[in-house]
Amino acid sequence: MTQNANAARLPADVLDWVSSQMGDVVDALDTSWPRETSRVWCVTSSTGRAYVKISPSASDFTQEIGGYSYAKRALPEPERPRLLSTHDGLKALLSSLQPGVVMRGLPLEPAEELSAHTEAGRLLRRWHDHSGAAPVEDRDVARKRVTELADEARACRPSMSELLDPFQVSLLTAAANELPELAERNASVTCHGDFSTRNWLWDRSSMRLGVIDFERTGPGYIVEDMVWLYGALWLTRPSLRRAFFDGYGRALSGHEERLLQLLTVRLGVSYWHTGLTTGRDELVERGRLGMDLLSKHLDPEDRV
Repeated sequence: MTQNANAARLPADVLDWVSSQMGDVVDALDTSWPRETSRVWCVTSSTGRAYVKISPSASDFTQEIGGYSYAKRALPEPERPRLLSTHDGLKALLSSLQPGVVMRGLPLEPAEELSAHTEAGRLLRRWHDHSGAAPVEDRDVARKRVTELADEARACRPSMSELLDPFQVSLLTAAANELPELAERNASVTCHGDFSTRNWLWDRSSMRLGVIDFERTGPGYIVEDMVWLYGALWLTRPSLRRAFFDGYGRALSGHEERLLQLLTVRLGVSYWHTGLTTGRDELVERGRLGMDLLSKHLDPEDRV
């Protein structure tokens, strides 16, 4: 087998498997995100290029295979990668490259950025609409998870109340009390599960957007695919929200908007609380910033 030193950074058994699928690997660029559970390489072989990913667990591996299957049905090929091969024992997936580059951190002119967010809205609407009527078991899964998030918010409240201002405490209380009822009032769909700009690929030549990473694909509520966008972008950049929903094709209902707000509250407090209990200052800062943004930007009627 011909390989360079960079290719050797792949685990030997994974390298052998990829070579059996693609021919001799001559390069393997580590493209993992900076977290322990992310293990992804862009591999170049004698026959072409592809991505290889090692899932962190057997359940993640199974869920991502299901996500690829759903993506194939819901989206045209330019908007999603093809699953080329899998290896159960290695929990490894081999997938095709897509046009474009990751959106997060990509310097774009304002008009182009708005276009990208409009395309993201269109893509997500196609993704959600493909769900059709969710079966009972999927609705139960979605409802159970949101109820567990409400329980988490309730459990965090005693230790976090002294660190939050009165309005933030009221938001945390609302998350604990209202999330289960809101789950009953919202229809469940198949969510992407991590629909953030780090998983968007923007192709400047075609002005089209694609999506990657399906290990969290599963039953949920449409706004669960918008929590990161809401907390990280929309609160301070409403023009991006307008562009996104121009593409999505409809505004959120009142129940959907409230679910989005309170899921974002739960996430912010969860970051903060987890950071305090694990000594991770970056999580504390992320949670504090998120809660401060919510306090500043929620409309007066949302403060009740």
